[in-house]
Amino acid sequence: MACSKYISILGACETIVLETIEPVNDSGDEDNSRVVERPRMEEGKQVILLSLNEDIQELKALAESLNHSVVDCFIQKRQKPNPRTYIGSGKAEEIRQALTEDSDIELALVNGNMRPSQLFKLKLALGVEVLDRTRLILEIFEKNAHTPEARLQVELARIEYEIPLVKESLHQLKLGEKPGFQAGGEYQIDYYYEMIKTRMGKLRSALKRIEKERDLKRRQRGRRGFYQVSLVGYTNVGKSSLLNALTDDHILVEDRLFSTLSTTTRRLEGLRRQVLLTDTVGFIRNTPPTLLEAFHSTLEESYLADVLLIVLDVTDPPYLALEKLEVSMNLLGRGDCTALKVCVLNKCDAADSLTIEKMREAILSWHRVEELSGTLEVSAKTQEGLERLMEEIGTRLPELVQMELTLTNTPRSQSLLSWLHDNAVVEKVEYGATDTGGPGANFGIKIFLECEKRMVGEIQKKAGQVDKKW
Repeated sequence: MACSKYISILGACETIVLETIEPVNDSGDEDNSRVVERPRMEEGKQVILLSLNEDIQELKALAESLNHSVVDCFIQKRQKPNPRTYIGSGKAEEIRQALTEDSDIELALVNGNMRPSQLFKLKLALGVEVLDRTRLILEIFEKNAHTPEARLQVELARIEYEIPLVKESLHQLKLGEKPGFQAGGEYQIDYYYEMIKTRMGKLRSALKRIEKERDLKRRQRGRRGFYQVSLVGYTNVGKSSLLNALTDDHILVEDRLFSTLSTTTRRLEGLRRQVLLTDTVGFIRNTPPTLLEAFHSTLEESYLADVLLIVLDVTDPPYLALEKLEVSMNLLGRGDCTALKVCVLNKCDAADSLTIEKMREAILSWHRVEELSGTLEVSAKTQEGLERLMEEIGTRLPELVQMELTLTNTPRSQSLLSWLHDNAVVEKVEYGATDTGGPGANFGIKIFLECEKRMVGEIQKKAGQVDKKW
């Protein structure tokens, strides 16, 4: 059965091109669930902002992440959105008149999430494309998704977001307000829904496989004695810069929202533990549920960490920093996160002592401060405070257990010694310390080490395999 890869519908807020949906593979062959390429909305447009309150800085930053130029902002203060057009009809007419005087404006960005019917009616009222906050965030995620996993996650979130828009488009078709499928009819509509369910199933299966692989690697690291420390927090507070500073790495750092979508893990040296430091996707207020579901496996790296470093920008006003801290804690709470949480005030090089002190006072007076294990300030740029941060991480990890192994000095015991250097803290090694006795006795090797309590059993097992007399 053949079906065009592109089915175009004049959607509730734009022309929705359903190119994410491929024809069903009737041959029975396994679909590799590769990401389907789709044209993104053009960047660098002239845009206006629409809001029901004056808190528009974040929406402006989201727009700038796609290189859009904000020409004007229209604010209509009201408690609830208008059920038909989100903003009132009078304000919509005012905006339409303003748009007729500036034909270069191509897009209206709404500071909130809208129902499909509201998107459709507001677009008709204004005469330009309309994007709500969720769609704008999805555009940014799609732009910055570079790894196969991130691209699968974004595609799944995008499909889930667009399903209600397509349903609204079909509703408008039935009302006779919009042109229908050209030569398609109900047959193509039904076939589209079948394809979209199949595609979503394949995406979820592919992401589940990736999640299982990540879980396997996590358990393997745990058996080898690695502890997990994760950098979490609001988007664009300097988490990636902090990972670079702590691990001497050079991962991408951009002064944009959501420049990091995939998980990056590096070994953290300089501690008497084996520690892995992870940087992952940033948080944002009112995170779209479709993204939370699609990025569950990525966020799980934070939920299951041993220590969380919750990064704040110390140059933010205290009220804003606390809002971001609240968002971060709430999202971590969704994953039943029980890790120790340390608040890290980054960018202290850009703030004076009074600003830093005011931030500290604000956090100490925060209503959930008892959930934090400590607060300290650092600068990823100048590396100020990083040594103290390393000490803080070390004190938050479990105490090491001292062990002493006495083995016959053989090639196998040397292999074990090499493994111990990789998986524990070897304090001292003495050769010829023990005579096993008997003719041609082989002098032994004594190993003094420290390890995590959870590693004791595995070390004892390996020692018994090397030397049965142990």
